[in-house]
Amino acid sequence: MTTKISEEMSLLFSMMKQELEKQTTIITEAVTANIMRSIDEKIKPLVEENKMLHLEVEILNSRINRLEDTNRKNNIIIHGVEETETNFAGLFGIVGEIFGKICVRVENYDINKIYRLGKQSTGKIRPIMISLTSKKLKF
Repeated sequence: MTTKISEEMSLLFSMMKQELEKQTTIITEAVTANIMRSIDEKIKPLVEENKMLHLEVEILNSRINRLEDTNRKNNIIIHGVEETETNFAGLFGIVGEIFGKICVRVENYDINKIYRLGKQSTGKIRPIMISLTSKKLKF
């Protein structure tokens, strides 16, 4: 009789153990689902904001590219001019002489930037980059 009771107790204990494991699994899954839902709700606005920021970055990059292209259209690069100048005023004078030789009148306010391109080195003549304030002066 005691063996029968102990077998029944063993069976009952194993059934209780299975039931507890099942309930633990159910509770764990429910808690996990709640946590995931909560995280998803918090992340969703961030994902949307991220998409909007990516779109804005694309638009701004496109605008920058267009502006840079427009700026480049105002540039003139002159090659083969010896580097005799020692400062900006000297370079400006050389460019003024070049424009005078080709009968183009350019005033100080027509030039936005003027400088030599590249790194200075002996034996190499660097080109002059002139950025005009208006594309009209180029033609």
